[in-house]
Amino acid sequence: MTPELNLKSLGAKTPYIFEYNSDLLEAFTNPNPNLDPLITLECKEFTSLCPITSQPDFGT
Repeated sequence: MTPELNLKSLGAKTPYIFEYNSDLLEAFTNPNPNLDPLITLECKEFTSLCPITSQPDFGT
């Protein structure tokens, strides 16, 4: 017989926003408007969602 688990979060649905919203972005004046900007993003960690439970996870 399997014991009953009283889980509160595992398997629960977490609401995520996937629509683009420009209000979330911060803008600033380009100090060198005559130059093409080069933006590099480096991230040593990442997040993902479990495909079964939709719970968040992270990795390095």
